[in-house]
Amino acid sequence: MNDTTTLKKSLLMIQKLKKLLQEQNKHLFEPMAIIGMSCRLPTANTPQEFWELLCQGKNVISSIPNTRWELLKGTREPEQRDANLSYWGGYLQHIEAFDAYFFGISPREAMRMDPQQRILLEVAYESLEDAGLTIEALAGSNMGVFSSLYASQFSHLQKLDSDMDALFIPTGSAISMAANRLSYLFDLRGPSLVLDTACSSSLIAIQLACLNLQAKLCDTALVSAVNINLLPSIHSVLAKATMLSPTGQCHTFDANADGYVQGEGAGSIVLKPLSQALKDQDKIYAVIMGGAINQDGKTNGLTAPNGLQQEHLLRSAYKAAQTDPADVAYIECHGTGTFLGDPIEIQALGEIVGKNRAPEKPCWISSVKTNVGHLEPAAGIVSIIKVALALKHGFIPPHLNFSQANPHIPFERYALRIPQQTEQLPRYGDSCIAGVSGFGFGGANAHLVLRELSLHEQPDSAPVARDNELFTISAKEPAALSALIERWCAFLNNKPETNLAQLCYNLHVRRSHYVHRLAIITDSVADLYQKLEALRVDPHRQQEHVFINHDLKKSNNPLSISEFVNMDLSLLAKNYINQAQVDWKKFEEERIYMPLDMPFYPWQHKVYWPSFGHTSNARVNPSYPMRGKTLASPLAARQFEFVFDTQTMPEIQDTFYVLHAGYYLEMLAYATQQLQSTVSFNVQQLNFLSPILVLDGKTVLVHLIIEKEEHNGLIFRFFSNDGKDNWIEHATGALALNTSPLSQLASKNELLKRLPASGTQESFYKRITGMGMPAGDTIRWAHQYWTNDNELFCELREPKASERGTQFITQMHPGIFDACIQTLFLLLPEQFTKPYIASHMGTIEFYGAAEEQKYIYTVLKELHPEGKHIIADWYLLDKNYRLLAQCHGLQMTILNDTLQIDKIMEIQSQFQLDLSLPYTTCKQQLIHYLTEQFAMIFAMPQNDISPFQSLHELGMDSLMALAVIRIIETNLNVTYSLPLMMQGPSINEIAEYVLSSQWIGAKEEPTPATHFDNIWIANRKIQEHAQIRLFCFPYGGGGASIYREWQQEFPDFIEVCPVQLPGRENRMEEQPLDNLDTLVSLLAYQLKPQFDLPFAFFGHSFGSLIGFELTRYLRTHHLPTPAHLFASAYPDPRVPSKSLHNLLAKLQQMNINLFDLNSEHIGELDEAQLTALSSVFQENGIVDYSDERMNKSIIKVLLPIFIGDMNIVKSYTYRDELPLNLSTTVFLGKQDAWVSPEDHFGWAEHSLEPCEFQQFDSGHLFIREKEIRSKVIQKITEKLQRFCKEECDA
Repeated sequence: MNDTTTLKKSLLMIQKLKKLLQEQNKHLFEPMAIIGMSCRLPTANTPQEFWELLCQGKNVISSIPNTRWELLKGTREPEQRDANLSYWGGYLQHIEAFDAYFFGISPREAMRMDPQQRILLEVAYESLEDAGLTIEALAGSNMGVFSSLYASQFSHLQKLDSDMDALFIPTGSAISMAANRLSYLFDLRGPSLVLDTACSSSLIAIQLACLNLQAKLCDTALVSAVNINLLPSIHSVLAKATMLSPTGQCHTFDANADGYVQGEGAGSIVLKPLSQALKDQDKIYAVIMGGAINQDGKTNGLTAPNGLQQEHLLRSAYKAAQTDPADVAYIECHGTGTFLGDPIEIQALGEIVGKNRAPEKPCWISSVKTNVGHLEPAAGIVSIIKVALALKHGFIPPHLNFSQANPHIPFERYALRIPQQTEQLPRYGDSCIAGVSGFGFGGANAHLVLRELSLHEQPDSAPVARDNELFTISAKEPAALSALIERWCAFLNNKPETNLAQLCYNLHVRRSHYVHRLAIITDSVADLYQKLEALRVDPHRQQEHVFINHDLKKSNNPLSISEFVNMDLSLLAKNYINQAQVDWKKFEEERIYMPLDMPFYPWQHKVYWPSFGHTSNARVNPSYPMRGKTLASPLAARQFEFVFDTQTMPEIQDTFYVLHAGYYLEMLAYATQQLQSTVSFNVQQLNFLSPILVLDGKTVLVHLIIEKEEHNGLIFRFFSNDGKDNWIEHATGALALNTSPLSQLASKNELLKRLPASGTQESFYKRITGMGMPAGDTIRWAHQYWTNDNELFCELREPKASERGTQFITQMHPGIFDACIQTLFLLLPEQFTKPYIASHMGTIEFYGAAEEQKYIYTVLKELHPEGKHIIADWYLLDKNYRLLAQCHGLQMTILNDTLQIDKIMEIQSQFQLDLSLPYTTCKQQLIHYLTEQFAMIFAMPQNDISPFQSLHELGMDSLMALAVIRIIETNLNVTYSLPLMMQGPSINEIAEYVLSSQWIGAKEEPTPATHFDNIWIANRKIQEHAQIRLFCFPYGGGGASIYREWQQEFPDFIEVCPVQLPGRENRMEEQPLDNLDTLVSLLAYQLKPQFDLPFAFFGHSFGSLIGFELTRYLRTHHLPTPAHLFASAYPDPRVPSKSLHNLLAKLQQMNINLFDLNSEHIGELDEAQLTALSSVFQENGIVDYSDERMNKSIIKVLLPIFIGDMNIVKSYTYRDELPLNLSTTVFLGKQDAWVSPEDHFGWAEHSLEPCEFQQFDSGHLFIREKEIRSKVIQKITEKLQRFCKEECDA
């Protein structure tokens, strides 16, 4: 080989490498299209409104609104307000409001969410809607979510009013949730993260999203950012650091530049690779060509900018974008308006973009911060939205606050210009190019390069004219649909030139379709506008070709429509408003229209804002039930604080949620102990002005203020506040310390000589409750009593350890003082039956409890002839008849005469159900009462609670569940088991359950005959036209309520029969069976009468084994056998249970033998063991409640049932028999930790007919997941429908 040949080969290789390098450079950054966007800024709630604001040169900066100070009541912010500061900023309105219902978020959780998260949800959804991405298309997609925001200023302000809120405060405040919640709500499976690099956050988030798209880690990306300056105190700090403009404006590039102004708002954009966006014919605002990120490194200070690094950044960005900086027409600058920062930015910009530019090709520069302020983490995305709108419209909006150039900026040298009016956006190449800069104050820098969509990239339309079009809009609730109609009226009125076919096409394929729907058949925009306007004025007006369903009923089996050949628009419209699932892509497959800007979803905002409170440094005794403490005060008065809620002190419910007199005396005892060394005291003229109410879910602060009067005596006043209203005064009186020594009354025997009548505890409290007075456990102290006309002597029961008597300052439960007052009612004539309330006590002396309280002696002093008031004295004695306390001049007033009667009766826990009324009326009364009670528990307006809504949908956790059970059992005298409550019944179902045990008459509208019903079938809804029955067997530890909601999803030819096994739910009193042969034979006998129709078996987990063995038993005994066997999440019966073995081994490591846990041993499990059990059970998919307390609560009840079921599994021995002559279907979870997927496949060998397997991407209890449950039901329906058709054909 000669040198010439070698040289030629070398040159050829160099050319190939050069070409390869060029190809790699060409794909260095794949262009990304912005296909959707939205924003929320002061006075601008949409991109269109934002663009109008910019073009009109509006400035939204103002001093802080007074409404912000109102929202911050209860925090230290108002008291730290600096009168010399105006707190300039761009402030959003109504940050306390949110559409929680739309996102399926409970009011309780919404109240605890940082307003930044809430605003971000709404704005992000709008950008998805703008991109034409429907909820159905998003679910399960590989969309990435990239968000930016600062740490919550909201979380530390909140106080925990109830343990029910404990989970919501951290999830509502963690910034990671800003992205993660979006992914969760819309079921997005791509990357999900939050980025914080200060002021460059959202710009870097966009670049990160682009890189993820290029790396194929996601196929679309949702980038969003938000900023709310909730705390004025932070503004004060920044002002003292001289970072903020004292004049309240961003004077960017101006000689008057003196700092920046904070702004608020949110922005969201949707990104997709340009090639795919063009293919999908998406709306494209602008194209991101490339960008760069770097860091300042070591500078003069942590926050000092580095001009050279900014130059390097710009050079790298335009290289990545393969763009000549000289072709850039416009730069949206970081431009915060600082006197030295602006020149550094422009110097770097000038060196890269402006240097050697011809004067006729200037680069325009501006900053949106002069309009809306500096949105810090959201600043970059707002700049991107501004630039994208400028590229779309071809104009540059005016730059504000510029009159005299900053002398340190050489504008002319670099051919840089500032638009002081709307300017035409120049094009220096094939397309217009713009850049956006963002610099974090910690040195994280970013720059993005954008261009307009070129003419040859514009999507093509394929219009097809139709004589009539079908206009369709929808919403999640009626009010939102009405608001949407109003928006469309305004839209069409402003844009009468809109193409009707294009509009309807976009509504069909680029909008989600919710349950409340409107359809209009129309032939013109003018006709459509007239029909909509008529609807807006009168929603119930009948109009031809207008279809709307005002009486929406849930459709269990919505019609699916994918064929349109024989369907006219009227029929399609009728089906559509009745929730038919229309294949709109199929409907529109013959034509294509360009995307259209359309009105966004109208949010139905309600106020969700918690009460705030801060605590002093006073020490609180954690064991003291009333959480008393002394408050520091510069005044002479002594002030004490006590905290009441029904979580810490559930006994408050024993007196209809009213603090009785005993609590006042206990608070006075606490204060006395702080004022002197002993607890003895004397109270004079104690007047009760109004009761203190402590409702469930509320925390009430009570302040006791003690101050000196003229003659060195002490007077006191009680006030309360629930965190929302003003302080309310409740009681007043005078206090003296160091009362007289203990004295002694006559002995019991001496007293009884003059007390001929006697009674028991039962007769005592029958009288109390008969008068409508409370008689809960902690005020029920009377054991027996003796009486005459005006005297009563009562012996008290022994105190219980659970009552915590010794934890109170008086060394007795406050309920004993209430019991002293109760004795008075036994001295009243029988005809006095109305309730009374204490209104005055003349004198009370308390001496301290040396011995346990044992007796009460009461003397009636005065009785009004009509019983309007009564006056008496009482004495509390120890076992030696020594006085512990005495009261003289106790005055009781009939409750009807008090000012607070309406409030007291409103919260009485007793509810009298009038069973003489018709069944329907009785049921409606009960539903109304339950709705009132549950509204308090769930902290929701009553109107937001549907009687047919599962309590799980209201956000029920373990504490709420226990509160609901307490309401049912205490107030309605009906036992309601915890496992039954865990299934999340509706109010309607609870009402029917209550009436089933109390109703003695006949229903007005009897349900279909239930002659087949017995205790082995529960929650069944008889189907009159049933052709086949589906018997459903529960999983281990479960009950029939698992299948409670199944019937409503099945067509009416299938009757669901949930099988209830002994020992669970409504059969809780029975012993669970632990022998499979016994269980199967019993089932065969009990279910035999119901085999008069064809039937099938479904079982989940352990239930599959029951269904399998019952089928074999029926065959052996020549009884009817099922048409189909559906097994779910259970291995081939021949395979020993590996999972049970693993579970037992794990429990053994915790020194727990599952099969040794009888009822006594379960009760002995400590908190640590219950927590460990909960964790193991959850890991194995046996319980799946996200609330750990709920898991621990349910495990105590579930364990005996589960142990019985697992005894069956443990002792089960497979018997080899011939395969069954039926078809089988097996459902399994790919992530099942209890049964591995491969262990299911042996089921195919147990039947002669085909066996189908359906897998789901979930764990063991996948049938509890609504979406998967629907797919299981759909498959079962498909199989049984085929069977019924074959039977009919035969």
